[in-house]
Amino acid sequence: MPASTLALAAHSEPSAIPVGSPIRVELTLANLGSEPVWINRRMSVGYPDDTLREIYVTVHDAGGAVVKVSETERVDAHRSPPGRGDFVELGPQQSLRASVDLTLWFPTRLPGRYTVAVTYANDDAGGAFGLRGFTGAITAAPFELTLAPP
Repeated sequence: MPASTLALAAHSEPSAIPVGSPIRVELTLANLGSEPVWINRRMSVGYPDDTLREIYVTVHDAGGAVVKVSETERVDAHRSPPGRGDFVELGPQQSLRASVDLTLWFPTRLPGRYTVAVTYANDDAGGAFGLRGFTGAITAAPFELTLAPP
């Protein structure tokens, strides 16, 4: 299944949030194709170098530099591999919605303007369950976020 039939959209409302407040990011994974696609719907958040995660976020500051998360600030999530119930068939023109709190994964200490890119990256096709699900990565169009002083 070509990745081009899946699309990810991400946004945060409002786009200006006080430092320290939750940053709710709404995600929509859509099948734009004419054939059903098996996907991992777990939408578990992690970091680009993590395993056993489906969502990761890259944050850039106003100058375009990637905002690094230090080892001491990273969430240490111990996940099991996805189970059979984590896989669903997404029909043509259907979508799956999820919501994540960005502040759980990225410390938000400094006011400023940021650009946020969210990626759905699935490495498990569900082969242990006889499935041939989507594997690969899809990145949503980046969105702007302003962190205001508290």
